[in-house]
Amino acid sequence: MNYVRYLVKKYIFAVFALIFVILYWCSAYDLPPESIVFPRFVTIVMIPLFIWVFAQSVIEYRKLEKDTETPEKKKWDMSMKITKPKLVITGATVLYILLIPVVGYMVMTILYVGGLSYYLGNRKPLSLILYTGIFTAILYGIFVLWLRIRPPTGFLI
Repeated sequence: MNYVRYLVKKYIFAVFALIFVILYWCSAYDLPPESIVFPRFVTIVMIPLFIWVFAQSVIEYRKLEKDTETPEKKKWDMSMKITKPKLVITGATVLYILLIPVVGYMVMTILYVGGLSYYLGNRKPLSLILYTGIFTAILYGIFVLWLRIRPPTGFLI
């Protein structure tokens, strides 16, 4: 039972992502072969990542179980504490979603990724610019060039 609690606390996002991938795959299964390229790609990438995360969780759980210095109550604590970083990231994400149609996808993505990177500790200007630029370019390449999906435009494009 402790392992189930541990998994829920540590990997709740991974579990939701796995459910999303499975539902996404099932919903796209009846589409024409050309339309299912991206769901297949996502599935091929995500399944090995989930297997790796599960293996890592078993290793980490065994270490925690053997740990005699940490009190038992703290080891299996299920609280999802609300912290300032969690609130800032949630608020930034909500603003990002709301402002995309107004400002534009590309501008908001650059501001969102760059702003959160800076907030989370990336203070080196070159690293910040490179990370933001590469991440935005990858998203642009996947959605605009590969899948031919027009991004939402706003007053700044």
